[in-house]
Amino acid sequence: MSWHYNSSNTKSLHDLDTLVNTVLLSDHFKTEELVGFDAAKEAKKIYDINEKAASDAPLNNSWFRGSVSIQLPCNKVEHCSEADAPLYTVNGLLYRKLLEVIKAAYQENRATQYHTTPFQV
Repeated sequence: MSWHYNSSNTKSLHDLDTLVNTVLLSDHFKTEELVGFDAAKEAKKIYDINEKAASDAPLNNSWFRGSVSIQLPCNKVEHCSEADAPLYTVNGLLYRKLLEVIKAAYQENRATQYHTTPFQV
């Protein structure tokens, strides 16, 4: 109970039940495997695996891989114009064209529940 009440307040009692019943009481759970456990290190392993999988995955026709450059503000530094500000490039972004997103949304079964009639007060 200490774990539940002394950490994030976003956990529910259901989350606590799940931890106890499906993890701690599992026949496969062995506390000795947690010796030296470091959550940050394990999270980085998962992040790295996901990053590699995302970069290696082929993209279907509606997804594109690209990059974007952003002008960065600098504290206590004035530039004559925004064009003079340092540029930071973010690579490996996945995106879809807006029209493709809209078309996909309207092809879902739930699209019949969308409110598309304009409303005026």
